[in-house]
Order: sequence, then C-alpha cells, then structure tokens
Amino acid sequence: MRRKYYMLAALLIILFVTVNMFLLEDNKDIDRTVLISKPIAAKEKTLKKTFGTEGVVESSSVTYVYVEKDKGEIQSILVEEGQYIEEGTPLVEYRNDSAKVEIESLEQGNAELELEKEKLLEDRTVLEEELSETESLPDIDGEEEGDEHVHPSYDQTRPIQYEINNIDYSVKQIELKQANNQAKIDHLKDVSSEIVIESEVTGIITEVHGERRADGDPILTIASSNPLWAVAYVDEEHIHKVEPGQTVLLYPEFMKANRVFGNIIDVGAYPEKKDGADGQSLYPVTIEIEEGEAEEGEPAEDSADDNQVEEPEVLEEEFEGEDDAEGGTDELAVPSDESDEDAAESQTASLRIGAHMNADITLAELTGPTIRDDAVRYNKALVLQKGKLKQQNVVIGLHADKQYVIKKGLKKGQPLLREADLTIKTGTSYIKAADWDSLTKKRMKQFTGKEFSLLYLHGLLR
Repeated sequence: MRRKYYMLAALLIILFVTVNMFLLEDNKDIDRTVLISKPIAAKEKTLKKTFGTEGVVESSSVTYVYVEKDKGEIQSILVEEGQYIEEGTPLVEYRNDSAKVEIESLEQGNAELELEKEKLLEDRTVLEEELSETESLPDIDGEEEGDEHVHPSYDQTRPIQYEINNIDYSVKQIELKQANNQAKIDHLKDVSSEIVIESEVTGIITEVHGERRADGDPILTIASSNPLWAVAYVDEEHIHKVEPGQTVLLYPEFMKANRVFGNIIDVGAYPEKKDGADGQSLYPVTIEIEEGEAEEGEPAEDSADDNQVEEPEVLEEEFEGEDDAEGGTDELAVPSDESDEDAAESQTASLRIGAHMNADITLAELTGPTIRDDAVRYNKALVLQKGKLKQQNVVIGLHADKQYVIKKGLKKGQPLLREADLTIKTGTSYIKAADWDSLTKKRMKQFTGKEFSLLYLHGLLR
C-alpha cells in the first residue's frame, strides 16, 4: 500500500514539472524577467587598424659648405662633428691679408697716374699759349692777283690743336683708370681682414673635412634637422597596403613612452634590403615627422571594464539598424587613444638623427560608437530600452583590439548588455541589481512595485 502512495506521489511530481516546463516554453504570454548587472554604454572613439614596423630618423636634406677663395685663407673651423647648430651659427673664419697689399698697390698706381696727368696738363698749357700767340699774328696778302688774304697761323695752328686734343683724350683715360682703382680700393676697405661664414640652416654637423679634404670637397657637411624624416622598412607582404598620406605613430626607443606623429610622403618602388622575415624583401617608406613636441602615450590596451557604466541612461528614442555583414578584422589592429579624456600631456623631447623608432602605420581609421566585441554576436546587440531588452541589428565598421566601431545601429551613450546572449528575446523585461548604499528617493521611483519586490526578495535570499 505504501509503495502505491510513493508511485502516485512521484507521478504527480513528474506531471507537475512537465506541465510547468511546457507552459514556460510555449506560453508566449508569460512575462519573463532577467536580472542584469554591469551594463555598458557605447563610447565615441577612434579605432585604427595599423601595421607595425621599425625605422630610423634621418635628415630631410644635407647642406655642404665649400671653400670661398675670394675671401682669403681659412683661419679656423669653428664647429665640431656631432655639434647641433642653428641658423646664424659661425662655421668658418677666413683671413684676407692680401687685401691690404692690393690696396697699397692700387693707391700707388693712382699716384703715378696723377703725376702723369699733371705732366700732360702742363704740356697742354704750353701748347695753348703757343696757339694763342700764333693766332694773334696779322694776315698776309696772297702771292698772285686775286688771292685772298691768308692768315699766317693756318698751317701752324692745326698741329698744335691736334696735340691739345690728344692730351685731353689721354687725361680722360687716366681719370677712368683712377676711378676704377678707387672703386676697388673702396671695396677692399669694406671687406674685413677676418671674415666669418655663418650657417644658413639648422641641423647637425655630420662631418668636418678640414685638412683631409681634396680639391673640390666641402669643408663641412650639415644634416638638416627641420624637418626630420624617418625611414621605415616594410616587407613585400604588406607594402601594397601602404601609400602616401597615411598617418604614422612613431615611438623612439630612447624616448621610452613618448611618441611623435608623421605622415608617409614616399613609398619605395625598389627594395633596399633583402633580409626581412622569411627572406622577404624590405621596401623603404619615407615618413615626414610633424613639427612640435613629443607626447606621452602608448597604444591603448583593451580593458574589461572600459565601457562599463554604473547606471546606464535609457534612451527614449528607438533607432532601428540595418542588418549587414560583419566587417573584417586585422590582427595588427590597435585602438587609438586620441579621445579627449585620454589625451596625453605634451613633453619637450628632442629627436636625434640616427635614432631607431617603432612605427605604427595607419592602414584604416574609423570614429564612432565603440563597444566590446563580445557585446555583439551575429551582428546583433542586446540594448536596454524602456525597461525592455531588444535584439538590435548593428553594422560593424572596424574591429580593433577586441572592440568594434559601430557604423549603424547604435548611438553614443546607448546602454547594452556586456555579452550578447541571443537566447534573450526582444521584449524581455529586465531588472538591475540595486546599490542599496546609494539609493535615493528619485532612484527608487525608477522601479515598479513588482520590480522592487523582486529586487527585495533577491537581496533577502542572498
């Protein structure tokens, strides 16, 4: 008899469980509620897909200083190899002792010309007196009848006047020579016996040739430091993705966590190295480094609580997204930390020519609402709207470092579940674990009586 009671009780329990399971699975009118904790919110961010490589800082141009023989002999070279110089820095000192000797020679020449001119002028005075006496003689009658009167000085004055004209021409030639000599004297007097050549560029003295130079070689070689270039090397697998205009983040090894910014200005068409990874050729990529100070910063690392919000704000406006294929990913992708709250403080740091750098070349970049990648599954995210959960269609724009930039389907600040559990259907009610230490009267009003009772019961059971 007791055995029958046991069998009947077991049958009733099985029947009760079966009926409840059937009702839970098939009855769509049952209002099921889920408890959620630590929701996240979409943040406006810029993510970048990058390719990492290495490079070296180089000068954008080289200036040579040559001998200027017209300035005299080199007295001294005023700079050393490796010295940093600015525009206007004294480089080479000349000494021109020949100028004084030349001035004396020209002045002596002018003095001799002056004596010659005075002698000619004295001769001219004598000729003018002789000409005047000849012209004062009376006329003489002609030898035959009908001849006109003939002046006795006619044949005598012509050669005298000719001599005077020659003297005038010679005096003018002497005066021209004196003027040319005086111009040379004035120029040489303006030129100092010690001449200093100054730099026209800012940069580094890379070589002082000095006495070792051959004829035609420069005295100095200056590598310009403004602007600076970086030359990075990219293997043949990735070189087709690199093109001029792409931005680059450079991390100089000697500057530790500091970074500088640059832009690609040239992509080499011919490899300069053939010893890359897996024997691949390496192509040079020239990067122009932007002017300004280096900033602190390293590629941002994904944080499990990066998008966490304590009390997400429920959006009143519903935004319907479009279903689309999930965007591609790149194993070399890293997020950008250029948002206002993550902006790094600027620090003064000088780049050095020849310094080695790590370079992150930006292959793709996108700004928009950004969330953790595990908050999306099959292009759907569970968003919180007016006390209900909704499977929201989203369009993924870029995937980088376990984060998605959403092109369509989410708005900045829109709250959603940390993980996309698609077993939760659209329209499912939710309740949030309450923080009893921070509850206020205003916050209490956000819960319905049913939600408050369930929260109270849940806390009491815990």
